[in-house]
Amino acid sequence: VRASVYVGAALQQIPEESLAMKMGDVSTKTGMPASTIRYYERVGLIERQRRVSGRREFDEGALFALEFVTLAQNAGFTIAQTKVLLEAQFGDPKRAGVWRTLATEKRAAIQNQIKELKQMETILTEMMSCRCESLVQCVEKGRARSPEKRNGEKRISAGRNIGN
Repeated sequence: VRASVYVGAALQQIPEESLAMKMGDVSTKTGMPASTIRYYERVGLIERQRRVSGRREFDEGALFALEFVTLAQNAGFTIAQTKVLLEAQFGDPKRAGVWRTLATEKRAAIQNQIKELKQMETILTEMMSCRCESLVQCVEKGRARSPEKRNGEKRISAGRNIGN
């Protein structure tokens, strides 16, 4: 006998014998605290689970959805983006390729963050190697500007010319 359960927005067929995992079992299998699993259920990343004697009973579909959420989270997707991924992947077969577009956009955003972080690291390295006695002197010498803005510029501070 098979039962129908939802994974995200998709109806899937799951063997009935796999429909009886308790919260502790799911928490152990996924490595997620029970509070996180309840939160994901509340925000709609997994369907509301049936309850027996007031306790949730999870099915394989919910376990799969939680693993999917973990993968998306590790890739840097937000909860809202993860919902879109779940719905696209399992809800509408015509939208299954949406994940590639979202992944491309996410990768571009990460590459931009990496660039910004490298700029921050360069500035901190320069500040740490600076012979200035205070941060005020670094600012006066123009070290507070990003490297691309400093390129040989001279700076006027308190009526005097200060070079890099």
